[in-house]
Amino acid sequence: MQNRGAIIALAIILVVVCLYQLSFTFVSQKYEDQAIEFAAGDPDLKRQYLDSIANEPVYNLLVKNYTFNEVQSNELGLGLDLKGGMNVTLEVSVVDVIKSMANNSQDPTFLKALEDAKLAQQNSQLDFVTLFQQSFEAIDPNAELAAIFATLDLQDKVKIGDSNDDVINVIKQEADDAISRSFNILRTRIDKFGVTQPNIQQLGSGRILVELPGVKDPERVHKLLQGTAKLEFWETYTFGESVQYLIEINKALKDVVAREKLVNEQNDTSQVTPSPIEALKNAGDEVAEGTAVEDTSKEEGLDLLDALTNDSLAEDTSGISFDEFAAENPLFALLTPADYGIETVQDQEAVYALPRLGFAAVKDVPKINEYLSRPEIQGLMPRDMKFLWTVKPIGEKNNILELIAIKTTGRDGKARLEGDKISNAFQDFDQYSRSPEIRMQMNAEGAKEWKRMTGDNVGKAVAIVLD
Repeated sequence: MQNRGAIIALAIILVVVCLYQLSFTFVSQKYEDQAIEFAAGDPDLKRQYLDSIANEPVYNLLVKNYTFNEVQSNELGLGLDLKGGMNVTLEVSVVDVIKSMANNSQDPTFLKALEDAKLAQQNSQLDFVTLFQQSFEAIDPNAELAAIFATLDLQDKVKIGDSNDDVINVIKQEADDAISRSFNILRTRIDKFGVTQPNIQQLGSGRILVELPGVKDPERVHKLLQGTAKLEFWETYTFGESVQYLIEINKALKDVVAREKLVNEQNDTSQVTPSPIEALKNAGDEVAEGTAVEDTSKEEGLDLLDALTNDSLAEDTSGISFDEFAAENPLFALLTPADYGIETVQDQEAVYALPRLGFAAVKDVPKINEYLSRPEIQGLMPRDMKFLWTVKPIGEKNNILELIAIKTTGRDGKARLEGDKISNAFQDFDQYSRSPEIRMQMNAEGAKEWKRMTGDNVGKAVAIVLD
């Protein structure tokens, strides 16, 4: 009897554990179904719906409230076989890497060796760089790779007189680094894509396998995976230079939003039809019902700095509701200005010299982007002003982003300095704090432009934008 009781107890424990694990899948699927119903076939609306509840509590287990992101991370991984999705294999072109290292040399022996190596690779297990060396030396045993690869960008790695083996070692290292960079870039992009339990792995020979369970938007995936990675350096506007534009934008949006509301009321006197973004916000409020979690969506616009400083903003609402405040201040209801709550002159001067314009909840970023991209709003800003968001959320819940304004003063709206001027980059540690940092070396052209760029912006920040 004692053994039977132990078996029953163990069985009950196993059932409870299984139900606990499965419950996350059930909850996740519930909100996925709601997103599909809300979007009515529009993948962008579905994504915005899920983004809007990403950091909202949706599953109450009494001991803990789980956000939608946490629920997704705990659900069972069904994989491609059960859930469907996309399976993509990408290949880093080592040929293009070698050509780039040689500054697209037109040396006949070099070009012929590349073609011969591509043919040999079809029936060989050797890596492409080794096949390239064999082909190069077979065409002309006396030819020197250093004469081709001793470029300005590689001046610290390849010198005239270096043996072919030494040059090949450099090429292999650069090719491996290119593959690793591509792998890391793809992994970062996929993490931002919001796919549950993706699989990405290097297969060798420059190939990378990507599995995206549940993905139903091939065009977006192709754009995400095949886009060119960029590293750019931009001049920035300070908050002091931008604050007046933000005030003017906020005033203009008040009239724009009021007109749109009036048009909606006139078009439907029985029921005002919300815009997709407004409907998205309302839907985000509705899905929280029944979860025993207090709805704080209307307070979040006035509580951004509270998440940063733990100081309540309730005392500064002047007795008006959030809806009333939002009607008068459409932009500032979603974007908290960087100088909010700053009292001393010294602190104000410091804030006004920084490039940070304000703070916003992640779920409000699409609406702010929509506001700032309107033609009537664009006309209020300098032509060279462009808004970007910081990549890493901050705050206690990691749900707040910072708004930055960059200056598109380069030719054709391009950055004054881009990653093609970086000859080397590596991780290091600060000699005092021992915190990790990235060190970069620029070629001669990049160093000159960096000197001019920093000289023109003494005391100001330079924005580093990495795809």
